[in-house]
Amino acid sequence: MGKLRAAVIGVGSMGENHARIYSKLPDVELIGVFDLDYLRSIRIAETFETRAFKSLDDLLNTGIDVVSIAVPASSHLEAVARCARAGCHILLEKPLADTVENAEKTILECEMSGVRLMVGHVERFNPVVQAIKENLRIDDLISLDIVRVGPKPPRVKDVGVIRDMGIHDIDLIRYLTGKEVISAYSLVAGGDKEDIGIISFKLEDNILAHLTVNWITPFKVRKIQLAGSKGFIEADLLNRKALFYEKGEEGHVNGTKELPVAAGEPLEREIRTVVDCLRKDIDYPVSVVDAYRALQIAELCIKKPGELVFCRNEE
Repeated sequence: MGKLRAAVIGVGSMGENHARIYSKLPDVELIGVFDLDYLRSIRIAETFETRAFKSLDDLLNTGIDVVSIAVPASSHLEAVARCARAGCHILLEKPLADTVENAEKTILECEMSGVRLMVGHVERFNPVVQAIKENLRIDDLISLDIVRVGPKPPRVKDVGVIRDMGIHDIDLIRYLTGKEVISAYSLVAGGDKEDIGIISFKLEDNILAHLTVNWITPFKVRKIQLAGSKGFIEADLLNRKALFYEKGEEGHVNGTKELPVAAGEPLEREIRTVVDCLRKDIDYPVSVVDAYRALQIAELCIKKPGELVFCRNEE
């Protein structure tokens, strides 16, 4: 197989990073970028030595193998549909869609066109998360506590903080535990589209999880704590550190060790994985079901704040 022909649709801050990474992969050719802001498209194209397209159709007609879509969530369905019908495999920035209803239509578009879709739950590719996953004993796990807070990104106007930021952690809770969410109790506040969410989850095997997410803290925090009967893991996703505290007699700390954390940018690891999966014809590590389930749980928590929300799939 020759080089994969790649493109990026939507070159705001995230899309620009997708273009940057594609441009330096040796087995990928970045064919071009498209954005409704054509002047920005030109700037990004010049930076990464590719072509800015005035129309999406013109870009798709060049014969693209894989496309990154980094447009607002409310535009995901339309963008995916047009790319899928052109035969492009898709890496879609999270969330899968702005609503569960549109998510189902998005999935259907890809299935009907026979193209592959992965939603960019990029925290799965964070080396700290991988270090946790490798050192976590699921049969020992009791609870998780996650904090994801910081200033509101000016680019986000169509969804609230739970669909935009909290969905990372809803996915991580399911990914790290390998267990399904059974119920959730959510509190949300902050206007038409929530700025604050505090959610408690109960998972299979009586594992509990708690998530605090907001857009009002003036600095970023991305931390995870995991408690088990034999120890405790404390991890900082921003500063790339993870500590394991071994539990000794009477529950006291018996020893502490820093978990080895690999190098690498999460987004680059994610894009490289997508490219490798396409070249080797193997499944994506983030399934469409995973992305759909995260959005489904998020939507329930937003729509029914203050209530016990049963989220289990009875398939």
